[in-house]
Amino acid sequence: MFSTQAGAAKPTFVEADLHLGMSTSPYEDGSVAPAWGAMIGVGGKLKSFPPRFYLMAGVLHQPFHSQGTYSMTQEWYRMRQDMLDISLGLRIVIPIYRGLRMYLDLMGLASWHRTDLLRGDTIDRQSSVWVGGGIAAMGLQYRWHRLASTGLRLEWTVYGKLGSTLPAAVGMDVRQNGKLVLAVVQSWYF
Repeated sequence: MFSTQAGAAKPTFVEADLHLGMSTSPYEDGSVAPAWGAMIGVGGKLKSFPPRFYLMAGVLHQPFHSQGTYSMTQEWYRMRQDMLDISLGLRIVIPIYRGLRMYLDLMGLASWHRTDLLRGDTIDRQSSVWVGGGIAAMGLQYRWHRLASTGLRLEWTVYGKLGSTLPAAVGMDVRQNGKLVLAVVQSWYF
């Protein structure tokens, strides 16, 4: 079932990824926004053992825009929000067949959330807050060259204490289940 061919290439110890995809919002508005980011990691494999192990660090940015009414006053507002996720964790890469590989990421994260609430074109309220959380991700990639691969990544992010953010303060329900990101990933190896 598993092939050692994908792991038999000359060793590389650094992986660098670029991500481009879509992200759901962790808030009740259900909005979807573009997401882009990068990761870099160092690692390798044990002799005669096909999986590779990497310590990965990453950053992912998502800009959200939504609108609604304040829960207390029922006044209309627009919201601009930027989320910047900074992560660190373990990646396990498992060769499947030839250049096809699957990977799993388990990462901790610090996430910066900046929110502007606007009435018309003027900022009514503004906040920025750091929250912690975690990421579980899986991906498939095809290593089409010794130094490059292309694939898809599905990421599940869970945040802690989103109730302290401005969207929660104006009455938006915070989803307990976090957000999903689906991205195309281009990777390079050194």
